[in-house]
Amino acid sequence: MNTEVTLTQERAELLRDCLAGMLQKLFEAGAPDPADARSPMQRLMEGPAREEFMTLMKLITFAFVQKLMPYMGGGDPMDPSILGLAGAPVSVSGESATYRLKPGRLTTHWVNEKGQYKVRDIGFKVSWWWMLRNWRFVRDMRRKMKERQAALPAPGAS
Repeated sequence: MNTEVTLTQERAELLRDCLAGMLQKLFEAGAPDPADARSPMQRLMEGPAREEFMTLMKLITFAFVQKLMPYMGGGDPMDPSILGLAGAPVSVSGESATYRLKPGRLTTHWVNEKGQYKVRDIGFKVSWWWMLRNWRFVRDMRRKMKERQAALPAPGAS
């Protein structure tokens, strides 16, 4: 195995563990208080999963943070066991890492930024078998995502 693939594999596994730990702690803490005026980033930095969040920030690029910001509103946290992220196998191919989750495959695209491998982009491919077996959950999740999407400001609008 070449050095770049080994480094990407280690970073991908660290990302998986940080995400799984952060999601679990946020789920246990419950939904954020609607009266909390702090920004989502500030709530994460000061919340129950602050160590995981800080480690996670070292693993992602600034451009990726900017892509995620509109989606970081306060909502009911989803049970992380649905994803099966904690024990997900990770495979690396070139500059991408694939996580085999219960509902599908999560793919992260990595870039060497100043000697550190960081996530540049992320994608998700749904498992149709999982969707058919869990159609009620998918329907409810899709409805929630549409509601959140409608509440987001249009790109470029000020």
